[in-house]
Amino acid sequence: MSGTQFPNVPVAPGVPPVRRQALTLAGLIPALLLTDVLFGLQELFRPPWGIFTEGGNPVAIPDSFVEMEFRKDARISDYPTEQGGFESYDKVQQPYDSRVRFAVWSTAARRIEFLQAIDAAQNSLSLFIILTPEASYGSANIVHYDYRRVQQRGVNILEVDVWFTQVRITAGTQFSETKTPEGAAQQAGGQVQATTPPAGATIPNGTVDVTIESIH
Repeated sequence: MSGTQFPNVPVAPGVPPVRRQALTLAGLIPALLLTDVLFGLQELFRPPWGIFTEGGNPVAIPDSFVEMEFRKDARISDYPTEQGGFESYDKVQQPYDSRVRFAVWSTAARRIEFLQAIDAAQNSLSLFIILTPEASYGSANIVHYDYRRVQQRGVNILEVDVWFTQVRITAGTQFSETKTPEGAAQQAGGQVQATTPPAGATIPNGTVDVTIESIH
């Protein structure tokens, strides 16, 4: 059967030019290899996603990160002025909240392992790091999680939503060790009430000796 290798496309105004090059196997192989190399480089330099411990270990490894939401608020304190006006004097940053949606579908054992890891992390007081391509958010604790399986999306696809809240650690506790209890520094134990000394007690140098008792 004889015929032209390419369609007869006229050269005319408004007609795009058509390349007259046959697609051969020798020309197709380098193009496919180049595509594989570019895809591999894209995966290699893909920005990381993940939930990690402060030691750098992943909390749970999903098959995909579906979406992520982040919210951070601030509160401005006001005080009243004359004629019913208000003025602002301080701005307090509130802890951030974040929600990350994971997807797991590979095997049933993997889905069970993922849910167990998330549940253990939610039960703990550990702090985690949310890593995204744009930024990382530390000091996050898991406060809530839920999951669903929707038939329209595939019965084997498990979607897990995990809520995080920032935990700010600013206060510290100081301890001092002494050889005897009498050498320990005085500590404030709450409200106190003064009591008078018992009858017959000797008060040296004309000073008043007052015993302080802590009320618990």
